[in-house]
Amino acid sequence: MESPSVKAQRLLNELFKLQSRESDPVPPGFMDSIAWGKEFKLTRQNAKKRLEKMVKVGLIKKITLRRWTRIGYKKVDHYGE
Repeated sequence: MESPSVKAQRLLNELFKLQSRESDPVPPGFMDSIAWGKEFKLTRQNAKKRLEKMVKVGLIKKITLRRWTRIGYKKVDHYGE
């Protein structure tokens, strides 16, 4: 069990991370549906439909990352191997 001072410092670090308005780092090999749509030469919506089918079959993996926008954080799905 961590001491109160260590817990307080960990919570302050998490608060600072939220206020710094940084997006989560994207792992290598993962892209969002917009980038995959450009690769497939499809619209974002059609690319997302195909990516979701590939996730169900198990061909690719899906992770959700936070991206900072003008209005706040937004959860964005990224797909990759």
